[in-house]
Amino acid sequence: MEMDNGGYAVDRADLDFEMVQHAQRLGVRFLAPAKAKLINPTSCGEPADSFYPSDLALKRTADFCIVQTTIDGITDHVKSKTVIIASGLGNRVARDFDHFHPLPAENSRVGVEAVFNRFPNHYRSGVLTMAIGNHGYVGLTHIGNRRLHVAAAVDKKSLKKDGPQRTVAKLLKQSGAPLLDQADVVWRGTPPLTAKARSVAEHRVFLIGDAAGYVEPFTGEGIRWALQSGIGVAPFVARAINCYDPQIEFDYRRWYEQTIVAEQKICRRLSAGLKRPLFRWAAHQALRWRPTIADSIIRRLNS
Repeated sequence: MEMDNGGYAVDRADLDFEMVQHAQRLGVRFLAPAKAKLINPTSCGEPADSFYPSDLALKRTADFCIVQTTIDGITDHVKSKTVIIASGLGNRVARDFDHFHPLPAENSRVGVEAVFNRFPNHYRSGVLTMAIGNHGYVGLTHIGNRRLHVAAAVDKKSLKKDGPQRTVAKLLKQSGAPLLDQADVVWRGTPPLTAKARSVAEHRVFLIGDAAGYVEPFTGEGIRWALQSGIGVAPFVARAINCYDPQIEFDYRRWYEQTIVAEQKICRRLSAGLKRPLFRWAAHQALRWRPTIADSIIRRLNS
């Protein structure tokens, strides 16, 4: 659904389906549901046959990687010259790699979301509503078929004390936004919303999207960064497949810092500022005086 500020609101399930369909048309083999696990190799250059003990899921030699997949209880092994990890928040695929495991930021907020079928008419189609309170902020927008997607970044203490429904209700009340009265909704949560892996690339393995690191989003920038890193990693993977050189990982890490991390700084500054009452008051006064500032900020975030 197109937004008034030039952005789009898309149901995540629809987006995922379309992306899978497009990938399959390009020849990608899609396996679901499937499990994979990444385990640090004990050595390099050994014969591939030594890399199949039952407790190891992935072993990397100097020439290729071996990934163990489990699908419907059946285990198989895939040999590849490179591995791209796009396992999202928490990065469970690489949790045994210290340099790949995401390190949450201190006092990071957590995310909660739900979809409402009944809501006040104030939340109209084509508009992104942001409500900011003392313990976080919440965004509300239509995603089609008269459904309202509600996503919030909230303090962990508030969430633990009040639960997602009451926490979001308090944020709406504090900001003066209409309350949501539908009770039979399913809330989903996330790990801490700010974290970063120590490294986004090591020998033949590249991290993209939230697996590489993430910052507290403001209007859904996370999916854009994920797509951008997925596109950006392609030339580095092509180089690694054609002729592997450790310089490739260094080059990707530098590209990631200069491109993705640099773009995430504005969200870091916004989220830090919104935790300060004086900043929130000043921002509110500025938006009352010139509402178009909000559109320019959102365009900058999504440019």
